[in-house]
Amino acid sequence: MKSIDDIKFDTDYSYPSTFFLLLYNHQLHSIPIELSHADLLTFIRRFQNLFDCQQYVDNNLQKMITLFINNNQFLDWDGNRNPIQPNLCKIFIYCNTFLGYCHMKSWNGPYHGKIRDIFMEEDLDYHLLYAGIDHVRTICVELDEDNGLHEKFQRDGKRICLALGDYFGSRATRLSVETTDNWF
Repeated sequence: MKSIDDIKFDTDYSYPSTFFLLLYNHQLHSIPIELSHADLLTFIRRFQNLFDCQQYVDNNLQKMITLFINNNQFLDWDGNRNPIQPNLCKIFIYCNTFLGYCHMKSWNGPYHGKIRDIFMEEDLDYHLLYAGIDHVRTICVELDEDNGLHEKFQRDGKRICLALGDYFGSRATRLSVETTDNWF
């Protein structure tokens, strides 16, 4: 099965004014997070430690940044940052425990207005695909004049949409099987 380690950033995604970052520290997870569509997530720049990711955000103030981050790393990020980075536009928080999820749902710190969603870690694949569609759509509008990149990003967006369709199809099948099993 593919995992976060299989995400390979495509440098063509460095040209738009929006960046998509994923902070994932292997030391916080005993088992790698599975991402069945990691090969499609080429628009994601992956970081393995908090300091490098924060430095990257600080060094790219001209870019609008979407960040996916674990709840524990987010609390460390929040504790290390003063003031809030204006280029950090959207934050998605994935939690590896239900207690962490409940804590983040009630959290009301300085980045509260930038948090777009909080979810369990097992749903990370879905959320990356879904947010990826929005990200690719945004950069396609921005790069409408650059036919080569625009077409490439449109193809990537279509593949992400198809993957999301597969995700929902397999989920519907799984629910159908679970429902049938419960009837007997």
